[in-house]
Amino acid sequence: MILFETGFRYDRWVKFFLGFPVVLMTAAGLILSGWVRIAGLIPEGPDAEMRLSGFFLIGGAAFILFTYWLTLPAKVVVHRDRLRIKIGRFFWTIPFETVESMRAAKGFLQKPDRDCPQERALRPDIPR
Repeated sequence: MILFETGFRYDRWVKFFLGFPVVLMTAAGLILSGWVRIAGLIPEGPDAEMRLSGFFLIGGAAFILFTYWLTLPAKVVVHRDRLRIKIGRFFWTIPFETVESMRAAKGFLQKPDRDCPQERALRPDIPR
């Protein structure tokens, strides 16, 4: 029986730092492969080595996106007896019997409004 289900929300700066290398690699790969032409940037046109490096950059960006999809948590499901975290196509199940203690997150990644009344209303009540 599912008691609570929610997705992960990532801050804008996390999305920016994760997405910026992918966008940069894709743009450089498109320019070096010759698919996108910018006047004056490569006057003689791309040669075989530039095309190959462009394809490697595009492939590297696709690999990074695949790695993000495979490793970043996407959903949390709270059952009566366990916590289930969806990571890509995989699930990580944590039985409540194995949890020794819980405390609020601390550090620079914590949202400053963690204990506001709206956040408390969204927290699940887990009966023991």
